[in-house]
Amino acid sequence: MLLVFRSTSSSECAFCSALINCITVSRNMYLSYSE
Repeated sequence: MLLVFRSTSSSECAFCSALINCITVSRNMYLSYSE
């Protein structure tokens, strides 16, 4: 799935990486609060 982003421009790649990073951090924070 992530390999598809490699063929796009570097700016889109950076945007996708930042977006995935944000979602991962949000999930981690949500999981820590629910415990």
